[in-house]
Amino acid sequence: MGRNRLAELGLSGPEDERAAVERWLVRVMVDPAAVDLAVADLMRREPRRVATVVADALSALVEPLTCNGWNPDDLGQVLRRRVGCGGPALIAGLLRAQAQAFDPSRIDERWQRGLDDLPPTLVPDLGDPVDLALTLRVVAVLRFVPHIAVTVSPPGQARATRGASTGPDAARQLAKVRALLAKAESTQFEAEAEALTAKAQELIARYALDRLLTQSQNGPATGGVTTRRIWIDAPYVWAKALLVTSVARANRCRVAVSEGLGFASLVGDPHDLDAVELLATSLLVQADAAMLRHGRRQDGGGTSRTRSFRRSFLISYAQRIGERLQAADRAALAEAPDRERLLPVLRAVSADVEREFQRVFPRLRTKSTEVSDVEGWAAGRAAADLARLDVRGEIAG
Repeated sequence: MGRNRLAELGLSGPEDERAAVERWLVRVMVDPAAVDLAVADLMRREPRRVATVVADALSALVEPLTCNGWNPDDLGQVLRRRVGCGGPALIAGLLRAQAQAFDPSRIDERWQRGLDDLPPTLVPDLGDPVDLALTLRVVAVLRFVPHIAVTVSPPGQARATRGASTGPDAARQLAKVRALLAKAESTQFEAEAEALTAKAQELIARYALDRLLTQSQNGPATGGVTTRRIWIDAPYVWAKALLVTSVARANRCRVAVSEGLGFASLVGDPHDLDAVELLATSLLVQADAAMLRHGRRQDGGGTSRTRSFRRSFLISYAQRIGERLQAADRAALAEAPDRERLLPVLRAVSADVEREFQRVFPRLRTKSTEVSDVEGWAAGRAAADLARLDVRGEIAG
């Protein structure tokens, strides 16, 4: 776009490069499509000065973001959703440079795993219009994200207790659950998926009760109650988050949902959170597949009601899954040989989780889960019934 056209739009003037970059970042934050106008304006200015200002704006974001709850996984997730694949690669180098300034012993192991999962570092050429546009979009997104709960200590602040250390027994159990759920997601036979998912929940419930009994005898075996995030793909984030909540409740965890950003925050014992994350992630895949099998919907007049059907489907699915998971949990407790000793332990765990949840989310608001499509509700409940998560004896062994 030429200088005359920019002037006609009131987008060009005698301001210096720093003021121009700041103005465009605000504009791109409000309207991401304005990035082309931003690049056209900035490319006609002093290139080195523009590159320096944009690079400084990007670098200045890292420390505030990491202190305000954003860990490498979160940053990768939000940039992938709002900017595209180039976003995580752009921030990766800055996060890795930040971590390299500290002794490895002061880097939380979960933070390091997040860094390792980011794509290879992209060093942008800010004299190139494509790289400049990408960088402007990344800065515009990250400059205006809100504070979120700290789930992983940033570099230099790793605690002496670095979360739950997964022992060999727990690792074996998680590996079994992960393998069962992977098969459930990949099989084309519903009966097989039902049995595999039910077996996974059986292992989760049985192992959790055994572990709690061991803790009550030997003292705490983990770093205590903590917080974790599960990112949820659009659309229907709220409805999908209800499924995560149903799984969490059945496993002694609490959930807070950030629908706008697209994640659910889980509070619980680290071992319980591992189980919730595995099962909820798998059920989201299975629910999505079951929903899509119903195809699109129209009313008698030909107007699409696909969106209302699918939202109602997911809400119903989540509610029914929750009922069945809690029934399975009650059955596991009833069959436990040391039930009387387990009850006070379970109450103590629930109290610890509730205290931490109230500390991390003191001003949480509730949201209605109204359903607008009766057929979607019925279909979702039927699909959840197929999971047969309360089936235990039939799949023993």
